[in-house]
Amino acid sequence: MQSYLQRDMLKARGLNNFDAWASCFGETKLSLELAPEGKGYQTKMRFAKFVNLPELINMFKEMADIKTAESLNLPVPKANYHTIATEASDF
Repeated sequence: MQSYLQRDMLKARGLNNFDAWASCFGETKLSLELAPEGKGYQTKMRFAKFVNLPELINMFKEMADIKTAESLNLPVPKANYHTIATEASDF
């Protein structure tokens, strides 16, 4: 979404291609996987996790219209909880 809605901002920060964006906000991991033909293994570099999340979230908030449950004030049904106690079987 950022590449479509924040193109100018990403370009100004030098994050206009995916590799630059991924190096700033992602961490890669080298892992061993089964080869597609099923004979042997191969190493693959995969996107493992996000880093610098506060900065990414702040950039996302510039373009997103985020609504919380408190701001929407929608009716929420009441939940009725009850506990059913049963005897343990011999099994």
